[in-house]
Amino acid sequence: MWFMTWESASSIISRLEEVAACSRGRMHVTKSGARGVRFEGTERGGPRGRLTVAVHIFSVVLSMLVAAAIV
Repeated sequence: MWFMTWESASSIISRLEEVAACSRGRMHVTKSGARGVRFEGTERGGPRGRLTVAVHIFSVVLSMLVAAAIV
């Protein structure tokens, strides 16, 4: 999934960290940095394993960012 935003990279990362924190312990942040965030489920998961979400943030122009979420 790709989306474009005018928000700063730090606000996108903090929002995704809030989402992981609001999951009542089912998700936790495993890696967070200036270019993205990665979080995964704490439960064992289904036949394919745990749910892992990695979001990479790219700068298109100075004021517009593109974020790619890989599930």
